[in-house]
Amino acid sequence: MRIASLFERPEYVFRPLQVVRRIAAEMKRPRAQEFVRLPWGVLLEFVGTDRWIGRALRTVGIDDLPLCEMVWRLVSPGDFCVDVGANVGLITTLMAVRVGPTGRVLAFEPHPATFEILARNVARMTRSTLSDLYGTVELRRAAVGEVAGKAFVVEAEPWQCNTGCVRIVGEGAQGTNKKANDTMVEMVSLGDVLRGYPVVDLLKIDVEGHQNAVIKGAWEHLKEHRIRHIVYEISEQAELSGEVLADLRKLGYRAWIIDRTFFGPKLRDATPDAPMVRGHPTNLLVTRDPGAAETAAKGRGWRCLGWKV
Repeated sequence: MRIASLFERPEYVFRPLQVVRRIAAEMKRPRAQEFVRLPWGVLLEFVGTDRWIGRALRTVGIDDLPLCEMVWRLVSPGDFCVDVGANVGLITTLMAVRVGPTGRVLAFEPHPATFEILARNVARMTRSTLSDLYGTVELRRAAVGEVAGKAFVVEAEPWQCNTGCVRIVGEGAQGTNKKANDTMVEMVSLGDVLRGYPVVDLLKIDVEGHQNAVIKGAWEHLKEHRIRHIVYEISEQAELSGEVLADLRKLGYRAWIIDRTFFGPKLRDATPDAPMVRGHPTNLLVTRDPGAAETAAKGRGWRCLGWKV
């Protein structure tokens, strides 16, 4: 680790104490259960042996800064947000802080062990002295897909090493071999679940390649423009010219890639030949309110880190 290289990242420059935390973390062996105080003040439990999300939280104190920043900027007090693929609750807790006491968050996580950590993190928020400042958080241990039913949660590698690398496979899907550690879970569609809920101000999706099924399951809400903003991760450039994104555009949605500069987020048009983001996951912002999205992205600063110009 080169100390000088740490100051090339805004996560350290604008949170200088994180450099000390990084050095301390590098001197210790990762543990299965660790805690981090997130920039927005929430104490988050996570799996320290996780080589991806866990390592980022141990050393940087946050994961996927451009995504966190755009969620911070897009969400306002009183909003209703949905987090599909919540993992241990990084984005769920950020949403709860931003929507405030008059807002709501609905979060889905299918993996049983990950859901237990998510539930403890949300319970810890509700017991904190600042709980009156947070929105109401509703948790569902379920996968989200195109239609309701049953599905298997398939671990691509040991869960303790990568809590985020799980796939959702529909029950009875061809070409899949069930393993001993695969878990059957309930699968729901957003079209069914969101009936009776208000308009969704922000829908975040991170489901390891299953995002198209999640979006198709919400199609009626999308046609009725009952989902304002969507942010979701893509894994390959081909998705920029895929059928789902093309159909969203036909419904009047506009799409950008969420990128970054040193001083803040940057939106790039999600054209078919647009390069993927380097150094971070590639997330798309798809919105029926492009003016609000462009306004949110303007201005220098990493507000989720507590710094702005």
